[in-house]
Amino acid sequence: MAPPAVAYCLADRAVALLNLGRISEAARDARRSLTAARELGFPAGEVSALGVLSLAAVDAGDLDGAVQLARQAGQVPGDIPGWVARIRSICVTIALTEAGT
Repeated sequence: MAPPAVAYCLADRAVALLNLGRISEAARDARRSLTAARELGFPAGEVSALGVLSLAAVDAGDLDGAVQLARQAGQVPGDIPGWVARIRSICVTIALTEAGT
């Protein structure tokens, strides 16, 4: 598996775990995805991981953390595919809506 795929796979697994209500496991995998993406200099993977971490924070009731993570995703420099940018926008919207801001 190509290294960038590892970051995406961990983020996708985190989403699956969130859907199963396994928030702490999802956050752990999302953090691993974020670490891998940053080590690789892979902005799209970093944005994906931060988005999942934001959603995990929403599910855990940490709305301030969710907003902070979503905003971090919006500040990742570099070229990212359109589908990743859309996911980032959705995560920001969810975090801000849940936080009531």
